[in-house]
Amino acid sequence: MGAGNHVSFYGNLTRDPELKVTKNNKSVTSFSIAVNDWKDTIFINCEAWGKQAESIAEYCVKGSPVIVEGALKENKYTKQDGTEVDNFKVWVSSFKFAGKAEGGKKKENQGEAYDPNEKAEDQVAEEKKDKEKFENEMKKDNFYKPEEGVAEPDVPF
Repeated sequence: MGAGNHVSFYGNLTRDPELKVTKNNKSVTSFSIAVNDWKDTIFINCEAWGKQAESIAEYCVKGSPVIVEGALKENKYTKQDGTEVDNFKVWVSSFKFAGKAEGGKKKENQGEAYDPNEKAEDQVAEEKKDKEKFENEMKKDNFYKPEEGVAEPDVPF
């Protein structure tokens, strides 16, 4: 992916993802998301490959809020009536679950809903320990820390 071709979107899936397997036994999932800004809603077609594609297909449903990053790719083709179509899709490089869809899928073979954002207790404890370690190192190194109640200066960049 070129340095100048990077896109990032937050939106909701507009349909259930479609998982397909190529002749070379590679997984590919197609889906689209609706991205809302203050004025409009745009619909973006996306394509993910490999394990990421399998996870998206397994755990996401229509309405799932997601964050998608990737490269914008042009897709040109000619319809049967001779009309040329030029549209774009995102080739997904990073995909994050941003919450639960209402009525989401259940993890297979289990009776409870699966939340891919849910962290195990040991992971939470380890993150807390890492944060404390980082904060202690910052105190030792006397990095700049603004005084309480004093506003940060406005930086022009």
